[in-house]
Amino acid sequence: MTNYEYNVYRNKQKRIERAKRKRALRRKRRIMISALILAVLISVPTFFYSAKAKTLHQDTYPVYTVQANDTLWDIAKDITDDGTDVRQTIYEIGKLNDIDENQSIEVGQRILLPY
Repeated sequence: MTNYEYNVYRNKQKRIERAKRKRALRRKRRIMISALILAVLISVPTFFYSAKAKTLHQDTYPVYTVQANDTLWDIAKDITDDGTDVRQTIYEIGKLNDIDENQSIEVGQRILLPY
């Protein structure tokens, strides 16, 4: 193989490698764009659904604004019917407001009541 033939061969190989890298880069870009579009398509309806669900909860349940020295126990005791366990009402208030048993409530906080 002459020097000229070797240079022609080597240039061809470089072009092939460059083309492969370009194809790989295009493929990666398409995958990233597709993933981004998919994420947007999934998140937008989820956002609107959660906003609608929050509005639904606010319209359906009475809202109580926490006063000084209020505890979940006191609030639950006030709204619990006779014969119903106060602990069940506390559980329902916590579930409705995303409050777990270790969290405290603060003055001015608005909480939804299940009854």
